[in-house]
Amino acid sequence: MKTVLVTNKEFETIPGYTTGVDVATWKGKIDTILYRLKDNPKVQVVRKAWLTEDDSEMLLLELKVIVGRSNVQRHLSFKLEPVMIQREVLDKHRNRHLVTEDKTSWRLFYELLSQKLAAARLGLTEIQYEFMPYISMSLPGGGQGTLADILDITLEADRLSSLGQIEDKRERRVVDAEVMIK
Repeated sequence: MKTVLVTNKEFETIPGYTTGVDVATWKGKIDTILYRLKDNPKVQVVRKAWLTEDDSEMLLLELKVIVGRSNVQRHLSFKLEPVMIQREVLDKHRNRHLVTEDKTSWRLFYELLSQKLAAARLGLTEIQYEFMPYISMSLPGGGQGTLADILDITLEADRLSSLGQIEDKRERRVVDAEVMIK
């Protein structure tokens, strides 16, 4: 679960922070905007599922996308999850504890998806560019993740390598007594 900790002042600047709409309703609204894609010639939902894993909920999507000027059809899988907003509050005994603002988090997730899909529907951008970091794929360790996860792993490995903290594990071959690095 991805979380972000905000102060009470920051929380009050979030549009719709006082929303009374529950999480199930926001998920229903997300289902509705995805259902509206059925008439879109460039993007259509093939499959959709809500998954709960390790105390976090995510949306798994498979979209049929028409890509580029040559109108190539691709099936892309996406894994999307809301970033959960947490803030520190005081209880009646003046003890501090963290509260997860589920309703606000899901409202922002709905707004984000809605705006990205609207931009793609109007032709301002391509759907694959809006959701590229969320494309599902196999991670180098064999697990499943997103393109953003792979990028994070690569950037972290490069950072650690530049600090001399990890060993270069590229494949090496011996050819005529010379070492070639591939």
